[in-house]
Amino acid sequence: MPKGEMYHSLQPPNEPTSLIGTLDMAKHAEKRKSWSQGFTPAALKEYDPIIQGRTNQLVQRLEQQVGTIDLGKWISYFTFDFMADIANEALRLFPAVPTFICRSPKVGGGPVLVAGRVVPEGTNILLPFWALQRDARYFSMPDKFWPERWIERTFHNEKTDGSNPTFIHNQAAFCAFSQGSQQCSGKALAYREMRVVVTMILKKFDIAFEEGYNPQDWEAGLRDDTVIVKDKLPLIAV
Repeated sequence: MPKGEMYHSLQPPNEPTSLIGTLDMAKHAEKRKSWSQGFTPAALKEYDPIIQGRTNQLVQRLEQQVGTIDLGKWISYFTFDFMADIANEALRLFPAVPTFICRSPKVGGGPVLVAGRVVPEGTNILLPFWALQRDARYFSMPDKFWPERWIERTFHNEKTDGSNPTFIHNQAAFCAFSQGSQQCSGKALAYREMRVVVTMILKKFDIAFEEGYNPQDWEAGLRDDTVIVKDKLPLIAV
């Protein structure tokens, strides 16, 4: 389904239309070609020295810090989205774009049927990933950080209709990078960065929360500003 008109609000005026702001699917596919070439497996290998270098730089700067550090802030300096099962679980609970995903049936294409409901052409549909990925109909213990769920699914007879009372894991409801032909073109690079950064930090440091800090405060301090805006995460790294 094409993007909805709400994406116009993300497009700066008097500037060429960006990939994200391109609503026409044919034009989007044409623009995406160069992006897709830059994120092939062969192309991604060329990013490895850059990722490793930036990761080493991040770790070195963290080693220089004294006392409490805001790890969330330092990670944002590295500029990556968020390692296999752990990364998927973190993104399931905290998608970078919590609510602002808009699709719209193409004008002139007639109405479409979505989940048993008729949607007229040109109607904007918002899909809140935050709510979808925390829905008990699609994930067991939806509000719990449980990376093992991504391993467990290979040992269970998956039932995507939610009829399995012991384990529910509907991977079709995991949309942290969106889905389809217009999903995030940098998804493979983002996962590559996650594996390197998280592995290196956990290898180099013993990490604990600052004394007296309640980790629930971090989630309470998140803000939806099209993309998620993180609160401080005070940690001691030694």
